[in-house]
Amino acid sequence: MTFTDVLNALHAWLGRRVRADIESSNASLLAHFRGVLTKGHDLGMALNPRRPDAAVYFTFGDTAGGFLLDPRAFETARELPAGRCVRVQQSGGITFTIEVVD
Repeated sequence: MTFTDVLNALHAWLGRRVRADIESSNASLLAHFRGVLTKGHDLGMALNPRRPDAAVYFTFGDTAGGFLLDPRAFETARELPAGRCVRVQQSGGITFTIEVVD
């Protein structure tokens, strides 16, 4: 999957309950979020349309948490079972696993 494929999948999941786990390269859980995925905030293109490499911050409607996906840190991604889960590897050994749970 490309970075754009990941964004498209996450935008398709807006309004659905998801679980997001963020892990380090040694499999330590850094953060865990669970809730209704409500919005992807573009952190660059709205301010500067000539900057297509803007990071996107996704938030949850029922918590104060969220997670940031940055195309400059993006390395690889793959879709897991039945289009309900994506696993994103970013630089620095950080892995995001986002899964629909509803």
